[in-house]
Amino acid sequence: MKSLFRINSIKKKIILIIMATCIIALLLTLVAFNLIELSASRTHLVEKILTLAEILGVNSSAPLIFHDSKAAETILSALKAESEIASATLFTRERRRFAQYPKAGSGAAASRPQSDPGLMDSHLTLQEPVKYVFHKDYLELYKAIIFDGEIIGFLYLNVTLLELHQRMKWFVSITVGIILLIMIIAYLISFRLQNIISKPILYLMDVMRNVSKSKNYAIQVEKQSEDELGALMDGFNEMLGQIQKRDQELERHKARLEAEVDRRTGELLQSNRELEAVIDELKKTYEVLAENQRRLAYAQDVARLGYWEWLKERNVLLWSGEALASWGFKPEEIGISPESLLKFVHPGDRNLIQETIFTALTRGKPFGIDLRAVLGNEAERIVHLQGEVIWGPEGDLVKMTGTIQDITERKHVAAALRESEQKYRVLMDEASEGIFLLDVRGKILEANKKTEELLGLVKKSLIEMYFIQMVAVADREKTNNYFEKVIKQGAGFLDDISLLRSDGKKIPVEINASIVEYSGERVLQGIVKDISERLRIQEERLVISKMESIGILAGGIAHDFNNILTAILGNISLAKLHCNFDDECLIRLANAERACGRAQGLALQLLSFAKGGAPVKKPASIAGLLRESANFTLSGSRSKCEFALPHNLWVVEVDEGQITQVINNLLINADQAMPEGGIIKIQAENFLIQGKTDLPLPQGRYVKITITDEGIGIPPRYLHKIFDPYFSTKAKNTGLGLASVYSIIKNHQGHVSVESEMGVGTTFHIYLPAREAKLAAPKEEPAMQVQGSGKILIMDDEAVVREVVGIMITSAGFEPVYARDGFEAVELYKQAYASNDPIVAVILDLTIRGGLGGKETIKQLRSIDPRIKAIVSSGYSDDPVMANYKEFGFSGVIAKPYKIEGLIKALQEVVGNRG
Repeated sequence: MKSLFRINSIKKKIILIIMATCIIALLLTLVAFNLIELSASRTHLVEKILTLAEILGVNSSAPLIFHDSKAAETILSALKAESEIASATLFTRERRRFAQYPKAGSGAAASRPQSDPGLMDSHLTLQEPVKYVFHKDYLELYKAIIFDGEIIGFLYLNVTLLELHQRMKWFVSITVGIILLIMIIAYLISFRLQNIISKPILYLMDVMRNVSKSKNYAIQVEKQSEDELGALMDGFNEMLGQIQKRDQELERHKARLEAEVDRRTGELLQSNRELEAVIDELKKTYEVLAENQRRLAYAQDVARLGYWEWLKERNVLLWSGEALASWGFKPEEIGISPESLLKFVHPGDRNLIQETIFTALTRGKPFGIDLRAVLGNEAERIVHLQGEVIWGPEGDLVKMTGTIQDITERKHVAAALRESEQKYRVLMDEASEGIFLLDVRGKILEANKKTEELLGLVKKSLIEMYFIQMVAVADREKTNNYFEKVIKQGAGFLDDISLLRSDGKKIPVEINASIVEYSGERVLQGIVKDISERLRIQEERLVISKMESIGILAGGIAHDFNNILTAILGNISLAKLHCNFDDECLIRLANAERACGRAQGLALQLLSFAKGGAPVKKPASIAGLLRESANFTLSGSRSKCEFALPHNLWVVEVDEGQITQVINNLLINADQAMPEGGIIKIQAENFLIQGKTDLPLPQGRYVKITITDEGIGIPPRYLHKIFDPYFSTKAKNTGLGLASVYSIIKNHQGHVSVESEMGVGTTFHIYLPAREAKLAAPKEEPAMQVQGSGKILIMDDEAVVREVVGIMITSAGFEPVYARDGFEAVELYKQAYASNDPIVAVILDLTIRGGLGGKETIKQLRSIDPRIKAIVSSGYSDDPVMANYKEFGFSGVIAKPYKIEGLIKALQEVVGNRG
């Protein structure tokens, strides 16, 4: 098959693949259909014969009981209508032939297959009353005839399979015909498809042959499709271009190289002659170096351990040549007498060696000592001398033998190691993080000062304790598994566990551990870091994240809420214009207006959560805000305020409404914490931050506000949660009060903190940015004058807001023009600007759902009229436009919800009286 594909063209390969795939798939399918048909036919035949046998068995029960064989043969003769039945035999219970179809001796009976004794002899029971077996050309069935729960006889049927075989032959013939037809269709389809695939390939081959033959790389292939072949043709064209470019460059380089080669050849010939002379000299040098190299390799392979032996009988001292050579001695220099050795021993160690050898000879024990020796190169070395006494069979001294080894380097390494360990101890004690050493069992071997401070124990108490004793009980299994992992892998990192100080306080830490060498042993070195501050910062960030998440929802709710309040307040203020001073209707409207004010406060709380919401700041006296808020909030309460507000407090730039809300919420909490009443202390002071502090604030001027109550206090487990949205320990509270406090102070670039003691009280500290300046004297505002003229364009996506604002400005003498979004507003303003009746001012809603909002609209309007008078309005504080409206091209701002008085005031500030 491989050779067939290798020699044929791509056309034939494609045809063969398509046809082979189709035929194999079809052949497998038809074979499966034939097998299924054969199985179904045989199953159907068996079911039919079993049914027929059941009927014959029931009908033959009476003849068997009354021994009427003629009646039985009559019943069996009914099988003439069944062409498949070759023969049938009825047997008694003792298996004697009782009746037969056809009758014995007839031509039909002789020509048909007879019964199989093996099947007839098979044992049938009440539980298994039927057995059958298929042969090549016939089917045999043997059935027990049961009457009243007993077997009274047996029925044998011989069924021919000729009709089944003929049917299967017919089915196979049809299958072969289908295969031939599909082969023809597959050939025609594959012949057509191969042209589509092979034509571009053959075209590309022709071009390649042409390029190869002519060496003309300027030829380009015409791209015929956008598939992989098209990409291949693009690549081929690009390749030809690159080859043509490089071919031209190679020709230029070839000419230059030929000239360079000629020049360099002459130089190389001269250099070659010089090198031959140098090579001769190098050969002689190499021979000398090779000999030296051989000697050096031999010397490097020699062991540094020498062997010595003292023979008592001859009183001679023998040395191995290796030991002498390694130290630079010759045999004739050291001599063979024991006394000759002493002159090479340092004078300070001669008594030691004499006493050691004397002790070994008298006690017969092995010995090992370190000596200082002056060797052949006059350098002082340290050697380790080891030996033992050899006794003869009779207990007499025969000789003394042993080894001698130069251990100078080892001693130097040991000294360096001790020095290194000393430096390591110094570094450990000066480290800013805890460092400890454990043995493989987890016992503390060493600990630095930081570890002592961390655990509140001195080193003397730590040493010999097990580290696991310092771990919180809940983390001990995790820590043990971690240390086992470090011992196996050599290093590891562990976090999220706590250590126990001697005072019982838990300290969250992380540990970096590794295996190191210490005093010649493998120990576990751990670096432990206190992560309490990091976790505190993470908790603060989590609170901020929660606030930002809920801010998105809160801002949207507040926006819709303020739109509704704008319509309600606007209609109330309009309705009040039509009531008399002492009218009952005016009183009811005033009550409704106050209720809207409370609803506006709730919307303000929601707005304080809005992501990125910027307060509308202006210089203010914090002392005045504190007194006004306290008098209003605690009116009618049992609690009283004590103020400590110095007259020289710095000026703060705040949103007075938002800061008033902060003070109100804190005072309400303080009052609720004292059900029987009490004293609430309100203090304020100038606070200057310089250098590094624990406060998350930059350096600068601040006013610090402290509000302290005498209430029940906050449980320690709740202190870190009180600023979370919707968290409250009181069943009826919403959990928005302190959350809004946190959000507002954060948006003012300030900070709020809390401290509390159960049964003593709670203190909140607020830090607000300040500047050293005095407040300007308040200007006396003139009374509102409702007088105006001209068109005012109102853009808002809420129809009810457009309607009520239109009525408000109509009552002020202006004519309203309405727009649902920025596109419509720009078109209306453009038309009015071109006419003699222009629009004098526009009121633009900042947020338009699904349309152009106020921020984008003002840019287009200013391109039409740079002197446009525009007021931005919104019930949504998720944008800095409301706080810095002039930077975005607006002349005024009015926050939703507002009454007619606020709208008229904003219009007067922007356009003045136009009566």
